[in-house]
Amino acid sequence: NKDTKINNLEKQLKTANSNLNSITQEVNNKDTKINNLEKQLKTANSDFDFLTEKINEAADDFIKLESDYNNQIESFKNEINHEKFRNNEKLVKDNENNNKKILKLEQKLSEKEKEFNNQIIISNEQIRQKDEQIKLKQYEINKEKEKSTSIEQSYRKNLSKLDNKEYCITCFKEEISNNRLEIQYHKNNSLTKKILSPLSYLYLLLKSNSNELSLNIQLYKVLKNSKCFDIGFYLNKNKDLINSKWCKYFSPELHYVCNGFNENRTFNKKYFNRNSKKELLEYLLNCDE
Repeated sequence: NKDTKINNLEKQLKTANSNLNSITQEVNNKDTKINNLEKQLKTANSDFDFLTEKINEAADDFIKLESDYNNQIESFKNEINHEKFRNNEKLVKDNENNNKKILKLEQKLSEKEKEFNNQIIISNEQIRQKDEQIKLKQYEINKEKEKSTSIEQSYRKNLSKLDNKEYCITCFKEEISNNRLEIQYHKNNSLTKKILSPLSYLYLLLKSNSNELSLNIQLYKVLKNSKCFDIGFYLNKNKDLINSKWCKYFSPELHYVCNGFNENRTFNKKYFNRNSKKELLEYLLNCDE
């Protein structure tokens, strides 16, 4: 049944991986679309800069034309003021000619000013249209970013589920491995081990100090009959014991009492007090209850 669960979980894991790949592909597509929109935005900004430059050039032309006009007016005034005429008719005639020239220049300046104003109106309209396009592109980019954020959140959520499934599979595999080791240990429960089993107490007598002999014997008896001592877990975590004398002739419980406790080895997944063997004995008695 555990193997079947693992197979089902592995199938779910493959499905989750496939969905994850699809989501990743979709995120990449969205990123490509965002990049294209950003390129279009750059092009619109470039057009805007070109129109601005054109307006500045027209303004320069207008300023130059106005300056030329003022210079020519000033020149005509200087000529009129400094030139000496011998008769009034020539002076009037010259003045009329100058006035005609001034009128023509004023008309030309007025036409240029109209062209400049029209060009400004056209440029402002183009700028307004470009600005609307930029706002639209920015809105599309924000929308795509929101979609990307949503996809990324979904991706992280699925990734979290995937991690939980992988953890469950790891736990099942570990439990199966522990059960196999325990079954193998009980299958190898040879006649020699049964004969030597009573000698475990003699071994405890040789290996224990006089002040803890009684406690070690009690602890060994409780461990032999305790549900808390997980033989498969103990052997899986301490693989050096699988083919040692402890499994061939004695037992993992005896090894724990004589050596394992002092080496800070554990015999199950649960927490228990390792401060002293006395406290451990109390824990085991409560655990069995």
